[in-house]
Amino acid sequence: MLDKDGFDGWADKYDMTVDRSMDDGTYPFCGYADVHKAVFELVQNSSRVLDLGVGTARLTERLYEKGIEITGVDFSENMLAAARKKMPKATLVSADLSEPDALDGVTGKFDAIIALYSIHHLTDARKAELINGAKKLLLRGGAFVIGDVAFGNCAEREECIKAAGDEFDFDEYYCVADKLAPLIEGKTEFRKISFCAGVITVRFD
Repeated sequence: MLDKDGFDGWADKYDMTVDRSMDDGTYPFCGYADVHKAVFELVQNSSRVLDLGVGTARLTERLYEKGIEITGVDFSENMLAAARKKMPKATLVSADLSEPDALDGVTGKFDAIIALYSIHHLTDARKAELINGAKKLLLRGGAFVIGDVAFGNCAEREECIKAAGDEFDFDEYYCVADKLAPLIEGKTEFRKISFCAGVITVRFD
């Protein structure tokens, strides 16, 4: 599991690393492009989107180019710098999603909140705290959308562990939808994308 310094060092090579794993169809980024497509389709008609763990803005840049107002949060200054180059008019906030005050610097209401390959570093309890706490930032009818290494159930996680072999990172807290759902105040839906990726959509009303 990378810390802040690790992500700062990875910023310049992040996109290349993702592309290599995605092209090879291997863990952890198999299905990455399809995850992005699914999330994009869910939120593309929004006016304002909050990206938690904006990183290098691979997806959010596309939303930004459509004229959507973007607020991005990340704890890596180098990742934020990469995002700023792509989205100079976006609001970018430096904050650690693992901390209880992570959303304190975010203002306004959003049609959608997205978290792409960013919250698997958080325990399930902290994921739920973050998601439930973000409810106050969503406009009525809005959605919290997670695209990540994620599974519908524990059996799917075990299948991924077997496929990934020694590459599987047991230090990460990957989403298992049927374990996370009882901790969430809203209704959750899971869509499987690949053997190691999925999209979880949370709606609070």
